[in-house]
Amino acid sequence: MPRIPRRRKRRSRAWVALLVYAAFAIAAVVLISRATSDDEPGSGREATGTGSTFGPASEELALSTIGSRAQRSTVGVGESTGFVAWESNGLTLVLTARPAGGWKTRASRAVNVSYGGRSWTGTLVRTDPASGLGLVRVARSGVASALWDQPRRESVTTGERVAVVGRTTARTVEVARAGARRLYLTTSGLGVFAGAPVLNAEGRLVGVIDAGGAAVPIVRACGVIRRC
Repeated sequence: MPRIPRRRKRRSRAWVALLVYAAFAIAAVVLISRATSDDEPGSGREATGTGSTFGPASEELALSTIGSRAQRSTVGVGESTGFVAWESNGLTLVLTARPAGGWKTRASRAVNVSYGGRSWTGTLVRTDPASGLGLVRVARSGVASALWDQPRRESVTTGERVAVVGRTTARTVEVARAGARRLYLTTSGLGVFAGAPVLNAEGRLVGVIDAGGAAVPIVRACGVIRRC
């Protein structure tokens, strides 16, 4: 049998070593890319952020954070609660719900709007008897952050957790039943939050608490209260 020259043997061994190294390098790249893609937004495995793929603890933390931020928009409307929904032409528009005692008469629709230790005189300019929602106009801008700047038609489903945002506190509750006219929540006694905004885990406005402690779906504000 003819002998293979030593130089050719060394060259063959070098090629084998190079191929083995290349195989290991490719395997490492594949593993790293998979790990990175699992952490990218939209992969369904985010540890933080917003979305329906949260675990219970992450969702609770997200809603708590959202509630704290939304308090920058929540204001007092007389003895009730409301929130700055949007601004237009130097005006602040505040969305609220009918208080337990009902709206003031048309002849006297001036209401006090308060936020951060300051107050302004607003005017109740629109009410919707069907939904119980009302719109207050303040003749200035910059009262507080706008929470519904874009008139989106957001909705929620039964079993979804949401944040109810009052003037001084926010609570996370579950939607017991999502109806077309009302969102019924699992926690009772929410009537004290009448006029407060309700937000989902993505930070979107989905409803407004009424005097009975349920929530009016925000889509019902589209029409009499606002065009959307």
